Amino acid sequence: MIFINFSEKVSLRRLFTGTQSQVAFKNKIFKRGPSFSKQKKQTWINFCQNLNRLGRYCLIVESKLHVTIWFEDLCSKT
Repeated sequence: MIFINFSEKVSLRRLFTGTQSQVAFKNKIFKRGPSFSKQKKQTWINFCQNLNRLGRYCLIVESKLHVTIWFEDLCSKT
């Protein structure tokens, strides 16, 4: 899991592929997943741990009110 606070300067490269939101980070492509209230911390941690068990990286991007999970797209290449 990689945790990113939205106020930090991070080099996420947004990719435009039709209707899906994707970003590139550290030579991996990530698809936008669900957003969770920051108060539901255990829920989004469990979600990411399940993805990790399946061998997928996930980005946890924190904004002021919520966190958004971005998960590795195993079908795309940078």
